[in-house]
Amino acid sequence: MERRSVPSRPCRRGLEGPRKGSIRPHGDALIRLARLYGDLESRTKDLYENTSLAYAYGTAGALQSVLTGDNPSYIELRRHDGRYVLHDSLLPDLRDALAEWSGNQRLAALREAVASRECADSFANGLAVSQYLADHEAADLAKASEFATGLADCAYAYGEQAESALHFLLMAAAADHTPKENQ
Repeated sequence: MERRSVPSRPCRRGLEGPRKGSIRPHGDALIRLARLYGDLESRTKDLYENTSLAYAYGTAGALQSVLTGDNPSYIELRRHDGRYVLHDSLLPDLRDALAEWSGNQRLAALREAVASRECADSFANGLAVSQYLADHEAADLAKASEFATGLADCAYAYGEQAESALHFLLMAAAADHTPKENQ
C-alpha cells in the first residue's frame, strides 16, 4: 500500500472563525434553550406568585365567612387567562376576631410580611415602566425588587396559617353545637 506524504508547508489561510452572518448550530441551540428556560422560569415564578396570593386571599375570605356565621363548602376564585383574579385590597386584619387562637400572632406577622412585599412589588413595577431612572431610583428599584421576591413564599405561608385558623374556627363551632350531654 502506498503512503502519501503530508505536505510540510503550513496552511495558507490559517484558522478562521465563522463568517459574519453564519450560524453555528450548537451555539444557536444553546441561545434558544437559554431563552426558553428563562421564559419558563419567569412564567413558573409568576404562576407560583399568583396561586400563592390566591391561596392567601381565598383562605382569608373563608375565615371572614366563618367569622360572620357562614359555613361555606368552598370559596370560589375567579380566573382570567389562566390566572386568578385578585382583589386590590390588603389581607384582612383578623387579630381581634382570632384573639383566642394560638397562631394569631404568626398570622398577623405573615399578613404584615405579605402587605409590605405587595407594596414593594407595586413600587418596583411603578419604577420599572420609567424610560429613565436616576441612580438613586435604580438602587431603589433593585432593593424593592429583591425584597418583593419573597412575596409568593410569604403569601403561601399566610395561606397555610389561615387554613389552620379556619380549622380552629370550624372545630370551635362544632364544639359549640355539640349537646352538653355528649361531652
